[in-house]
Amino acid sequence: MGGVGSDVAVDVTDIALVDDEVKELPHLLALSKRMMTIIKYNLAFSMGLNFL
Repeated sequence: MGGVGSDVAVDVTDIALVDDEVKELPHLLALSKRMMTIIKYNLAFSMGLNFL
C-alpha cells in the first residue's frame, strides 16, 4: 500500500495503491481487463489496416 509503505517498496512495485482501501481492488482488476481488451483490439485493427 502506497500510503504507509516505504519509498523503496513503492518504487519497485508495478502497482502502488495510494490509499489503504482494499475494497477498490475488484474495480482495479475489471479496469485493467477492459484496458487490455481495448489494447488488443487496437493492435489487431492497426495490423489489419497495415496489411491492407
